[in-house]
Amino acid sequence: KHATDLGYTDKELLNISASVFFRKEEFPKIKEAIKMIFERGWNEIYTEVITKNKKHVPYYFQGYQLTIDDEKYYMGVGINMSKENKLKNKLTHFKNEHMKLLLKQRLIDNELQLKKRELLIYALQESQIYKSLYEARKKINLFTKKHQGIMIYEDLEEISRILNQEYFSKNQWETFKQRFVEIHGDFYIRLKENHPDLTTNELRVCAYLRIQLTSFLIMSILNISTEGLRKSRYRIRKKIGLERKESLDEYIIKF
Repeated sequence: KHATDLGYTDKELLNISASVFFRKEEFPKIKEAIKMIFERGWNEIYTEVITKNKKHVPYYFQGYQLTIDDEKYYMGVGINMSKENKLKNKLTHFKNEHMKLLLKQRLIDNELQLKKRELLIYALQESQIYKSLYEARKKINLFTKKHQGIMIYEDLEEISRILNQEYFSKNQWETFKQRFVEIHGDFYIRLKENHPDLTTNELRVCAYLRIQLTSFLIMSILNISTEGLRKSRYRIRKKIGLERKESLDEYIIKF
């Protein structure tokens, strides 16, 4: 076996000094290893063996003490560790790559959670905007009813008309939709493909259900009543084809 591994013939090995097989820097370690064999009966060592063509090969040796006719000898068994070391290096490489992937995934997850929080905050802000607009409209309407005929009446009425328009509906929705797509990918595309009859407003309701907004927030954002939301959910269920026992919220969340 040595003749094959090291490039020497059996005859060459019989007449060669053991020092030929090792680097000088390894001599102290090898001497200490041999000393330990005679002290405790065995020892092991990892080192490099130099082949006939000067190639350095990693080896694992186990040495044992033998006593024959009161004379002490030692015998060593060596194993070429090249393949094992390559496998260890590959394993280490795979572990490092795995750790990199885990770290990358963790960063992606953290970014996704951040985007989800931003989306929820945006939805809450949108809800607050509509709530403020609603309160402003109510107060202006009351004021105009109390002060009809006064010169400021027309100005206040114009302001009320502006507030009554869905001023935020397009811009706010497009911004929300853009952020939503960043998190939930092709949700809209798949929803439209599977349920092409859903209207834009119904798709908005589905989006808010997907991020699990409460009914109160959805009503505030869309500026609709409890009955309005109930009817919208009913139409969505009907177009999707859900049975009575099936949950619309669960369907949308898992979609």
